[in-house]
Amino acid sequence: MKRFILTLIAVLLIGGCASPGYTNHIYLIPQEYEGSFTVFFNIPGAPELKKEGEFAVIPLEKTNIETLHQTNYSTYGYALTSRKEPYLPKAATYQYNNKYYYIDKAGKRKEIDPYCVHERGVGGNTEANGKEIGYVDVQVTQSECGEDFYLNGKKEYTTQSKEAKKELLINLLSGKSPSP
Repeated sequence: MKRFILTLIAVLLIGGCASPGYTNHIYLIPQEYEGSFTVFFNIPGAPELKKEGEFAVIPLEKTNIETLHQTNYSTYGYALTSRKEPYLPKAATYQYNNKYYYIDKAGKRKEIDPYCVHERGVGGNTEANGKEIGYVDVQVTQSECGEDFYLNGKKEYTTQSKEAKKELLINLLSGKSPSP
C-alpha cells in the first residue's frame, strides 16, 4: 500500500510539473479584414502548413457566407490544412504565443497589436464516419482594439463565426470548397 501511495504521489508530481505546449502559429490575415476567422484542421487534400522556425504559418483566405449576405459580416476569413491537430506536439495545456499580421497583395506584413485580437479557442466536429475536423477560432479588429476586445471579443463576430462555421462545415463535409 505504501508503495502504491508513493507511486501515485510521484505520478501526480511529475504530471503536475509537465511543461505546457506552445501554440506557435503565425496568422497571415488579408489586409483590412475585420471579423472572425476559423482555421480548419484534418481536411483531406488541403495543404500542409509551412514553417518559419518553430511556427506554423497559416495564410487566410476570404469567402462570402450566404446566410450573412444581408449583414456587414458576410465576408469571412478561413484556412484549411491537412495537419491533424491545431497544436503540435499535443499537450495538456498550451501557452499562447501566436503572431498576427496583416498581409498586403505584395506579401508585405504588418504586425497586429495584441489588443486587436481575441483568441476564442479550439473546437471540433465529428463526422458520421467518426472522422474529426478540428478548428481554431479567432477575432480580429482594427476599429475596436482594447482590453475589452482582447478579453471578450465582439458579440457580432461570435455570431458571424457560428453561422460561417455551419455553412463551411456543411460544404467541407459534402466535398465542396468555400467560394471566394
